[in-house]
Amino acid sequence: MRIIFRWFLAANDIPYGTKVYVRQLDGIQLPNKSKHNGCVRVDDVSWSFGGNHIDFYVLEKSMYEKLSPFVDGQVDIITDTNCAILNY
Repeated sequence: MRIIFRWFLAANDIPYGTKVYVRQLDGIQLPNKSKHNGCVRVDDVSWSFGGNHIDFYVLEKSMYEKLSPFVDGQVDIITDTNCAILNY
């Protein structure tokens, strides 16, 4: 069985499908020992919050626990990027 680790974003001021580089995620070691490259995709359009706000979504609680120390309220993002969405 292959486990895939993914993080997704919800945003209301970044278009759906946009690839986003999040500096704070770059280099995080994942449970399968690979390292995240910082690239995530906006896969949900949120309507419940204001501008300049994103929400991270993960598939497993263990990944949320891994993510939370690195994104404690503010992150640096680049929306004009050619980063690659990877399957880990």
